[in-house]
Order: sequence, then C-alpha cells, then structure tokens
Amino acid sequence: MKILLVGFFALVCAAQELRVYAIDVEGGKATLYVSPSGQSMLVDAGYAGNKNRDANRIAAAAKAAGVKQIDFLVATHYHKDHVGGVPQLVAKMPVRNFVDHGSPFEDPKADGVYEPYVAARAKGKHIEVKAGDRIPIEGLETPRRVTRTSGSFIWPKKTIRNTMRQPRLLPISAAKIRATGSGSPHSRMAASKF
Repeated sequence: MKILLVGFFALVCAAQELRVYAIDVEGGKATLYVSPSGQSMLVDAGYAGNKNRDANRIAAAAKAAGVKQIDFLVATHYHKDHVGGVPQLVAKMPVRNFVDHGSPFEDPKADGVYEPYVAARAKGKHIEVKAGDRIPIEGLETPRRVTRTSGSFIWPKKTIRNTMRQPRLLPISAAKIRATGSGSPHSRMAASKF
C-alpha cells in the first residue's frame, strides 16, 4: 500500500510541473512549454531548410518532454527565423492550434515564409488573437494578456527595445507564466541541447 501511495504522490507532483524547453534554433526562436495538465505550447519554430535542423530539434525536445503533438503553436511574427520551420515541423508531428495575429501588414513575400506558414496552418485550427485574448492552455495562466497586435507582432502590454531601436517582442515565453491548479505548482527549466 505504501508503494502505491508513493507512486500516486509522484504522479500528482509530476502532473503539477510546468516544464520549459528552450530549443537552440541558432539565431531564431523556439520555446516549448508543457503545462501541468500535459498540454503543450510552442512559441515559434525557427528556420526552414538546414536539412530540417530546427524541426528535428523541436521534435527531439517534444519527444524528451513526452509530447506527441503540439497543442498550441504561437507564431509571434512572420520572419524566417520564427515561422520558417513551421512547415517542416508540421510534416514531423501534428499541430492542433495555430495562434497568430492574422494577416501581415508588411510584404508577406519579403521573407518567403508567410505563404508556406499559412499552408501548414491550414492543417490545424487557426486562432487569430486580439487585444485581451488569452491562449486557453489547461493548467497555465498567462497573467499578461495580449494587449495589442500591430499586424507584425503579437504585443503584450510591455515591450522591450533592442539595440537597433526597433520594437522587440516580449512574447508569452518572456511573460510571467505560472502553473495553475490545486497544490503548490513547481516549475522546472530543462537545459538540454536538442
């Protein structure tokens, strides 16, 4: 009976962990979140090409996290280092929901990634966020809602400026995220190279 209770306690504790995987996509961005409920959110997917390097790394991180599908893929903006790898990732694993700001205000052909992204996005449900929206991930609460979408980026309430004096996205991955539910949730950062 003690072993059964210890095993049950271990499962309950594991279920309350927020796991964050920062995936090396060599200059781009890709961060995988696994909520205490087991739902997953990937913020951006790196570059296309490079023999599927970024999609392979994301798939490896997902496998290490026990994730078989991406529940929410958040495209912060339509640059090649953020959404270029989406079509390759979708070819490797299912993505249920694609979250973005809708149509771009800049030239969608500039980076050559918008049309392939939209084709990949058609394989799941599209969620276009507006100011005040939250991404409905079970077991996660993002205290900062999307407060503005400029057509180029998904903007939370607060932004950071980079050295080029252009607005730099403060994405959901940089906002305060906490696990929700009963008990004291724990968070863990996984530091593995994928």
